[in-house]
Amino acid sequence: MASETNLYGQAQKGNSAAFYEWAETIQPDSGRFAYQLGVSIEVLPDFQRQCLQLLFEEIGGLTQEQTQLQLFKTMVKHYSTYTAPLQTDSDQAILGFPEDNELHSELQKLEPDQKIPLVLAVFHNCTKTDIATVMGMPESQATRSVEQGLATLEQTFHYSKQQLLMRLEMLQKSYQRFEPPEPAGLQKPIEIEVPLADDASAKTVAPRPFRRKTAVLLEGQDCL
Repeated sequence: MASETNLYGQAQKGNSAAFYEWAETIQPDSGRFAYQLGVSIEVLPDFQRQCLQLLFEEIGGLTQEQTQLQLFKTMVKHYSTYTAPLQTDSDQAILGFPEDNELHSELQKLEPDQKIPLVLAVFHNCTKTDIATVMGMPESQATRSVEQGLATLEQTFHYSKQQLLMRLEMLQKSYQRFEPPEPAGLQKPIEIEVPLADDASAKTVAPRPFRRKTAVLLEGQDCL
């Protein structure tokens, strides 16, 4: 199996299959970020696919360390123009505890310039420099936006800052348990049993991963 660094190098040279294989290493975190933005579970696969396609077009000029922040930046920008319905009622059952679903729902009601910096800072350990990069704002505004988002939630729930931070910590645990669906075209292969002969035991054979075929779709185309 190629190393993560080798896959990234191949992706920078235009190898879309290598890019998608490398993208699997950051997919759970980026998928959670999309959900935290407000993308519904039903459209997460397609939303992620489109964002990865956009990232693939830019990856040649990015270091591996810069790429996840660039993906977050791409998701933020694409979220504002994505045409599919982003929210559905079924999202209320995604997280395991009613309190976490309630806090997640209130997060979605924040203004984007409060919600996104807060999500980056609290759930992705991003510094003010990282947040400024993703949001295209001064660092001072990034810090202020996080504070404003926290203050809004404190008022909504009538919490002290310490109480709110404890609730956010519990919400983070629920987010980490949430396994977002993979981007469209990255489904894992299904293992099948194939008998070799009448006198031989069955052998498990894994068909070629579907993700290798996604190259066709793409052709022509710090944190604390």
